[in-house]
Amino acid sequence: VCEYAHTHPKLLPESSKCHELNIFHEVGEPGVGGTGFSTVENAEDLSLPVTAVDDTKVNPKIGVSVALFSYDGRFLATKNDNMPCLFVWDITSAGLHSVIVLKQATRSVRWAPNEHVLGFVAGTNAVYFWSPDEGARASVVEELPQILSLQWAPDGASILALASSQCAIVSLK
Repeated sequence: VCEYAHTHPKLLPESSKCHELNIFHEVGEPGVGGTGFSTVENAEDLSLPVTAVDDTKVNPKIGVSVALFSYDGRFLATKNDNMPCLFVWDITSAGLHSVIVLKQATRSVRWAPNEHVLGFVAGTNAVYFWSPDEGARASVVEELPQILSLQWAPDGASILALASSQCAIVSLK
């Protein structure tokens, strides 16, 4: 039995981290010169944002609301509603592999159907991708001001980005 805690990586015991923990922090603004990620070399330098719980709501969003396995079960992506972050766990080593810190809360998260590529959106005009080989990156879709959800093509070569009344296909190649 493994326990995966959503906390600051520097607070995790060494046994629950992968050999090389990868931390990606979003920089820039979507649509204004694009967006991208910087790599945080030391977990001590990471500022992990936490959203206060609105206790005036009947059912406030709190805790882990997304937990998705990659196509082969090697990776587990999780989202905590109190943090604009994604945590990617490596099941084979039973440890935290990557933390992706965004400027806004994640709206939709989907694994590619046949490879270790995670697609996700945060209600902006960017589709974000993560893979263990390439890290985190973004693809801005100028035509869609607010992407709300994603759907992978069956072959994993492209992803459909859906806004409230429009959609666009983003190719990975």
